[in-house]
Amino acid sequence: MQRLTTTPTRTRSRADLRGFSLLEVMVVAALLALLAAMIVPRMASVDRQRDETGIDSVADLLRMYAFRHSSMTQEIALWHDAETGVVSLWIKDIDPENPDGPRIWHEDRLSMPVQLPTGMTIDDALADGASVSMNPWTIATRPDGSRPRIELHILGETKVSTIVLEPWATGPQRLDLGEASRSVIDLDHEGRGFERW
Repeated sequence: MQRLTTTPTRTRSRADLRGFSLLEVMVVAALLALLAAMIVPRMASVDRQRDETGIDSVADLLRMYAFRHSSMTQEIALWHDAETGVVSLWIKDIDPENPDGPRIWHEDRLSMPVQLPTGMTIDDALADGASVSMNPWTIATRPDGSRPRIELHILGETKVSTIVLEPWATGPQRLDLGEASRSVIDLDHEGRGFERW
């Protein structure tokens, strides 16, 4: 004769069905708030650093533009394509396929193009105060050897900046939104080079 054994079914009590206590919910909320307080500023810092790097890269390219202009006889141009976000230097030089023909524009081999970070744009570019509005745009030196005053307005996700390269300067000035406006004075040009500061 076989014996059937059954396990007794356990009825669930109210204690087994309980949820989270108020104290447990508060501890979890405090931990989540602490994690958010640590992560959110770091994410904002990454965006700020990315914008800084992008603006500094454009300023370095303008510095190279000024250097190449002062050390070469060829015309040089700053070129930007808003669709791709690339800013680069171009030089008008001899065509290798037709050395006796007219000079042609080609990308400068001695400077790296700048890829603007995602979310950063050059909102406006001015050459001698006139807006350069077409895309892609080019700001070139003149055949007589002079160069225009270049002003670039850059919009990033966390920063708004203006970079200015004066026709006589060896490097650009950078003015971030919210900073006091400063103007550069060429003391030698004004005949004040020997004045005491």
